[in-house]
Amino acid sequence: MATDECENADSCQVDFVVPSPDLLEIICPSDTTVGACLTTDEIDQALQNWLTGFNTTGGCLVATEIEPYTIPDSCGGSVSITFNAWDSCGQNQSCTRDFIVTPAPALIAICPADLTIPPCTDSLTIAAAYVNWINQFGWSGGCNVDSTFTISGSIDSCGSTLTVIFEVFDSCGQMEQCTTSFIVTPADILVVSCPGDLTIPPCTDSLTIAAAYVNWINQFGWSGGCNVDSTLTISGSIDSCGSTLTAFFEVFDSCGQMQQCTTDFIVTPADPLIIDCPGDLTILPCTDSLTIAAAYDNWINQFGWSGGCNVDSTLTITGSIDSCGSTLTVVFEVFDSCGQMQQCTTNFIVTPADILVVSCPGDLTIPPCTDSLTIAAAYDNWINQ
Repeated sequence: MATDECENADSCQVDFVVPSPDLLEIICPSDTTVGACLTTDEIDQALQNWLTGFNTTGGCLVATEIEPYTIPDSCGGSVSITFNAWDSCGQNQSCTRDFIVTPAPALIAICPADLTIPPCTDSLTIAAAYVNWINQFGWSGGCNVDSTFTISGSIDSCGSTLTVIFEVFDSCGQMEQCTTSFIVTPADILVVSCPGDLTIPPCTDSLTIAAAYVNWINQFGWSGGCNVDSTLTISGSIDSCGSTLTAFFEVFDSCGQMQQCTTDFIVTPADPLIIDCPGDLTILPCTDSLTIAAAYDNWINQFGWSGGCNVDSTLTITGSIDSCGSTLTVVFEVFDSCGQMQQCTTNFIVTPADILVVSCPGDLTIPPCTDSLTIAAAYDNWINQ
């Protein structure tokens, strides 16, 4: 109010206003999650970028702070960030948000199953199978994974086992391993098959022997082994009259197995050819013709033989039979297909009759006047001489 000496007065009213500060508001980013397997530097950079999202609006002479924190582990973890803001008018605000590092995915070793190769597989096929098999080892998950192969054994086309221990590990301390084998099945044992000795009876014909030989020789063989080869060494020959052929059979394979056997094909020799001849036969003189003929038939039928093969014979007769005296000579010869030969000579003899000699008494003279009875008796005596 103001007055003057004239008693004038006046007044006015004016307000001095200090406005209230704007409301302090805090701005906080949402929780955030970063991927797995980042480096520590990458995580720190992502965190710093995220922290720039914390801010304020309003307030007077605002001050802020982020409470101390620890950077999460690169293998997985989280940190809670607390952001505080306050001003000179006593306003304060705070928020807490999470910064999350995704854990490393579980580390899993991937191994092929045991692989078994059949026996006698060729080396190129085995090698291709091994390359395909070994390339199936691997892993999934983990961070910054490394691996080791520990191989024991080797590969042999004749039979082997190669064992692989596969180990994987990562920068987060995860470790997995598996063990599996590459197996080449060993070749079956090589077994030689040989027929037993075969003995052909004597005097068998050549065609039958040949057929028996073909059947016998075809029984040589084998079972088992890998890439088997064989040799058949034959000594001797076949002779229908008697022989021994020896077969030496040997089999061997690419895996160093070897088997052998020896067996014989025998043709039994013919029995020795033996001639049978009757001895000389002598017929008594004056034997009647029928008796002589019967004796001759019996005698001639005694010629023969034993043994030999495919025997043939000849009977050469010289002379004839005469009941009054004769000599018939037989030359008997036998021979067979194996070159054996025997002969004999013998006689059928009819003894000649003794020389006929007449016996006569001398002249007999009876004295005259001899009586009749005496004469008759003398005559009987004389005539009987």
